[in-house]
Amino acid sequence: LTPEGADELNGQINRVFASWAETPAECDVEATLDFYGLQSLAFLSAMLAGDTFAGTPFAQRPGGTWGLKVQLIDGMRVSNPNNQPDSPTLIDGIETTETGFPLRY
Repeated sequence: LTPEGADELNGQINRVFASWAETPAECDVEATLDFYGLQSLAFLSAMLAGDTFAGTPFAQRPGGTWGLKVQLIDGMRVSNPNNQPDSPTLIDGIETTETGFPLRY
């Protein structure tokens, strides 16, 4: 790949990414925020609640170009299965090893 070819490819990739990232209906499962708004919301939620999860469902919309969507899930919505009480290795829906390494959410 020549430097000129790399520049052209980089431009194409940037244009395609922008067409997805800057269109809420393309990138957000709720179709309300663009990618940069989702980033800001995820950061703010993580600072306030300590955790934020992001799912990447495939949801092709009629007339849309891209199926990949981002779905943010606030950490406050995560809980232990079947409302079990916290234990040394299961706290607020996060299963860990004895040393605190997260295994499952």
